[in-house]
Amino acid sequence: MAIGRSIGGILGICLGCYMFAATIPGAITAINDANTTGWTAAQVAIWPIVGIVILFAALAMMLPENF
Repeated sequence: MAIGRSIGGILGICLGCYMFAATIPGAITAINDANTTGWTAAQVAIWPIVGIVILFAALAMMLPENF
């Protein structure tokens, strides 16, 4: 039974990575293309970092707990 659970976990991770790779580029492009008119210089400078933080958070959510 442990082998079946391991295979299921690996397949789940692979499917999650495939879905992650398909959706994240569009999401990051949308974040980086946001209208920043009227923002301060500090806000505009920090805005690209938001995409990177979202990328790491989504990756961390995708990993199993016992990894």
